[in-house]
Amino acid sequence: MMARLLRTSAAIRRFLGSTVLLWVSLVISTVMFSVLVPAGSRAVTADGVRGARLLDEEVPTWSAAGAHALLAGLGPDGREAYQDFYLRLDFWFPVLSLSVFFAAALSLLFPVSSRLQWVNVLPLLLWILDIAENVNHFTMAAAFPERFEPSYQLGPFFTLAKWLVMAACTVLLVVGLVRRLAVWRARGRRSLK
Repeated sequence: MMARLLRTSAAIRRFLGSTVLLWVSLVISTVMFSVLVPAGSRAVTADGVRGARLLDEEVPTWSAAGAHALLAGLGPDGREAYQDFYLRLDFWFPVLSLSVFFAAALSLLFPVSSRLQWVNVLPLLLWILDIAENVNHFTMAAAFPERFEPSYQLGPFFTLAKWLVMAACTVLLVVGLVRRLAVWRARGRRSLK
């Protein structure tokens, strides 16, 4: 199991462990999460539930009753806009670009010599959980008013797991940066002596 994890980590490091890719994915993620996703979210809720948040914006998770109320409140046009939001934007770009950023950053911050070299695999899990969450939300909106119970039961797990993995990636990023800064600072002090 660990050998497979390390092989996956090495492949991610080979393809995504680039400073250029790190900065490009950071810029893309920033634009996605600060401009495009909020605009898409507003477009979905504009004609439906005012002030409502989409299910994957619920931190740490959502309830089946809340999801059903949101979908009912959106109405047919809002549910169609919700599905369109997933098909045109949320399935493809936001968390994928964030996952690439995390994978690049963690690959650079935790090199092969590190005991934590494998943590660059976590963004892959983040992306997979986001896809599962998005398929789930799309399915619930498409099936409404019918309730496909597995979606209402598994969906909150996907959302919670996505947020937990995203938090873990963020904490590891901070830990890696602090470690890297400490090493650079120590090297700088030695060179001054």
